[in-house]
Amino acid sequence: MDGDSFLRITEIFGKLLPGNTSEIHSLADLTGNPDPDIRELCETAELMSRLSRGRHPMKKESQYDSDITRLTELISKFTGISKIRAAAFFAEYGVSELFRCPYAFVKSEEQAQKLELMLEFMRLYVNLSIDEKKHVLNSTESAREYFIKFYIDKLNKEYFSIAFQDAQSRIIKSKVLSIGSVREAVIYPREVIKEALFTDSVSVTLSHNHPACTEYPTEADMIATKELVKSLNAVDIYVNDHILVVGSKAISFAELGIDLGLKNRLFKVTDIDKQAQERIMKKKPAKTEYCR
Repeated sequence: MDGDSFLRITEIFGKLLPGNTSEIHSLADLTGNPDPDIRELCETAELMSRLSRGRHPMKKESQYDSDITRLTELISKFTGISKIRAAAFFAEYGVSELFRCPYAFVKSEEQAQKLELMLEFMRLYVNLSIDEKKHVLNSTESAREYFIKFYIDKLNKEYFSIAFQDAQSRIIKSKVLSIGSVREAVIYPREVIKEALFTDSVSVTLSHNHPACTEYPTEADMIATKELVKSLNAVDIYVNDHILVVGSKAISFAELGIDLGLKNRLFKVTDIDKQAQERIMKKKPAKTEYCR
């Protein structure tokens, strides 16, 4: 995706979110943005793209209805179209009609312009997500390298993120699922499972950062990882690794020999010096809290 596309996304934000000065240079700038309005725009794009294909035969009808309700709320927020009008439109025509005849959905020129901007953003966002699939995380080395770059502009707080991957270990999408303080980030396993199932992930690579510069996994890190591994393995999704990023360094839980459940034969774990492994595991870092 070229620089002109990133510039256009920045311009769209300026029009849909007056006063917003965020500059977009990568997908991580979108999914990991601390601005809740930008994250909700990304959520809107994902819902429009997914729901425009209609009901998924393998997904529960209640989930489809829940997604339609959420999309209705978000479109109303960003365009000013009433929730009642949006809900009635989706019930009669479906989401795909938004792309074919958006003017049938709006009542004013201002609403039409905002809806067009949202549709344009969706197309740019989807294309950016497709570009993200060029990234392949099939080893602890590639996972460390990817997440060091992912967290390069996220040094002020603790973030918990996941790379959702297909059968060839390509990234379907990477997403920040929790933003905390300097010493904690909230993790909800049910949200992780939901996102993994909706992206049809075969495997995932977990990651979080330690902005307080604690270079070793904490007791809370280990407990949270164990719970996530158990939940994901229960729905036959591999956990390839959990990458801890501290500044320009990254530690692989898989290389430390930490149990990550079901083994993905396509993911290569680099052997590290046993003495280094023991030294890391014996460290007693300051506690980092996880709320679940």
